[in-house]
Amino acid sequence: MASPLSMLLSLFGIHSSAEQIGRLVLETRERVEKLAESLRRLAQADK
Repeated sequence: MASPLSMLLSLFGIHSSAEQIGRLVLETRERVEKLAESLRRLAQADK
């Protein structure tokens, strides 16, 4: 039996494993953190 999450994702045409999704989430979080760090540096440079 498929999990409710995988059934929901398949409705949106996303057919990937929880491992792939987890990796994507981690990569996205890393990018967001790097972006936030860059923005903080820019804000410091403006002062």
